[in-house]
Amino acid sequence: YAIEINASVASITNERKIVFKGARHPLLDQNKVVKNSFLLNKQKIMLITGPNAGGKTVAIKTIGLLILMSECGLAIPVDEVGEHCFFKDIFVDIGDNQSLMDNLSTFSGHISKIVKIVSEVSYDSLVVLDELGTGTSPLDGEAIALGVINRLHDVGCFSIITSHYDGIKAFALEH
Repeated sequence: YAIEINASVASITNERKIVFKGARHPLLDQNKVVKNSFLLNKQKIMLITGPNAGGKTVAIKTIGLLILMSECGLAIPVDEVGEHCFFKDIFVDIGDNQSLMDNLSTFSGHISKIVKIVSEVSYDSLVVLDELGTGTSPLDGEAIALGVINRLHDVGCFSIITSHYDGIKAFALEH
């Protein structure tokens, strides 16, 4: 598998960081996939913004999958040997959490996951959130997103978050 996707085994380090250069989503055609590089060390939160269909979700899925693969001992598709710390927990909220069986709307499903994440997250966690605060009014969603980001920042965990909210973009530039 590693030879087929031109992958290498990442180094798991005691230093708190994630370094993936030329990272590729492992499930996409390796000849067509867009490469991304990720570096998190002093800045523990990465905010990804951009237009719809611009690749934000693919980027955060890539980093989440690569961390999971590496922690399972699998080689990962990166241009240079990747390096990252070990994560005790990995929390993810990507996609529509709507459930007719559990009577959850998209927003309720999203908030249920967010509540679980903010109550269980620790310094040794990785948090991956797609469109944080989505499914409600823009002002309410932005306020929820800012509260969650502040909590993640206070905990000191690594977080990769996508958002369209202008207030989140401004907050990221200031902090």
